[in-house]
Amino acid sequence: MLSSIDNIGHQNIYYYDPLGRVTKVIFCPDTSYESSTTTQYNLIKDEEDNIKEISIVDTDIRENARKTQFDSLHRPIEEYRSDISSDNMPHWFKIASQSYDGFGRRKTQTTYDYHVPIANQPDNNTTSIEKILL
Repeated sequence: MLSSIDNIGHQNIYYYDPLGRVTKVIFCPDTSYESSTTTQYNLIKDEEDNIKEISIVDTDIRENARKTQFDSLHRPIEEYRSDISSDNMPHWFKIASQSYDGFGRRKTQTTYDYHVPIANQPDNNTTSIEKILL
């Protein structure tokens, strides 16, 4: 844990994992303005010990979560945002994806947008835009 005080006297406390990565930041602790952000680092393996997913989940001070999945060269390949449902479980919505060519250059980039359903209206409307980079 490290602590810092900025130019106007606000204290921030930083927590780290054993690899030296920031896992939590508490802003203005022990005040009415206290808030925090968290970062979770995931390396998920299957039963045969093969890497299934490499991802980072960042949660901001308003509990909004963003998950970024990486390939084995630590290039971002998909990005998700969460929506906490009534069952208090996050539901992930893909908002971006990208692919790379054999030289490691970004080949395609796709962004997604979701329609927020209105009561008694059909939902699950998704729009995607794909950009092919040359």
